[in-house]
Amino acid sequence: MKKKLSPLFLVGLIFLSSCATIETYESMPQQENLLLTAPINGKIFEIFKYEDLPNVFGKKDIYGGKKDTGLTSLRFLGINSKGNILLRLNDIEIYSNASVFTRYGDAPENTLTPQSTTDLEFDFSVNKILDLGYIKVEFVEVTSTKVSYYLRK
Repeated sequence: MKKKLSPLFLVGLIFLSSCATIETYESMPQQENLLLTAPINGKIFEIFKYEDLPNVFGKKDIYGGKKDTGLTSLRFLGINSKGNILLRLNDIEIYSNASVFTRYGDAPENTLTPQSTTDLEFDFSVNKILDLGYIKVEFVEVTSTKVSYYLRK
């Protein structure tokens, strides 16, 4: 005999799921603790940032929708005449009104995207580890055309 779910139970389930707090996430395609190589102008790492799509109550979307909130990347630009590693750190922040209304409905989605770029000069002969706070880059080999490194959290 098949048992039916009560309407009250379903309403309660929907209410509880609409109360979940929005969480933020990060993903990085490059693997940690694995020897990696980047050529000139190649990406050393890229971190994608996103968060849960808000519902009508400002809580987590019950369908699991996500929206982009930014991207951080580090590129190898080469070495200078002193033998220092030249790097470019890009940080892009995405502000969006994306919600269940813009994603699943007819409301327009608007975004604002500010970007900051910082050029770094890193003295590999003094220190092998570039610590950015949220990730560490441990340089193993540096040539005029490529760097070999490990990523560590």
